[in-house]
Amino acid sequence: MRAAQCGDPSQIITEMNRHLALDVLNTGRFMTLFYLSIEPAKRKLRWVRAGHTPAVIYDPARKEFSELKGGGLALGVDETFDYQHFLKTGRTAGQVIVVDTDEIWEACNRDGKMYGQERFRDIIRQNADLPANAILDAVYEDVNHFTLGRKRQDDMTLVVVKVEKGLGATDDWQI
Repeated sequence: MRAAQCGDPSQIITEMNRHLALDVLNTGRFMTLFYLSIEPAKRKLRWVRAGHTPAVIYDPARKEFSELKGGGLALGVDETFDYQHFLKTGRTAGQVIVVDTDEIWEACNRDGKMYGQERFRDIIRQNADLPANAILDAVYEDVNHFTLGRKRQDDMTLVVVKVEKGLGATDDWQI
């Protein structure tokens, strides 16, 4: 509920953490989070990392990956922690932003070999010309093929956002 209210990302996550920390006090429980705010008209990305792996941006024009990094403690660990948000400006048509859980690249096949971040990025690169939902489907299909239906140890979550060329002066976002 807090994320739907006013405030910048750092303020929102700091307040969420304070509430969660009280709920999980002395339980040893915590959660990781990657909070991404997209401002299409201003061409800005603002994010907060709370112990989660960085989101990845693939730029097909440059054929390179970058990460949305920045420090931040997992939620629920320290109720006094003040989170900071980070900012990236600019975007180009075709860019793909991916937020994932580590179960994707930590998924193992029957021989115990991990799927890996390199293979994960290869699938994103190979499918970057497709719509966001098709990129997502390609990743899940490849992970399932690699693991041959082996039971997962954790949740597997993936969000794909793609900048598409818009009809006007701005680009459209596809989630």
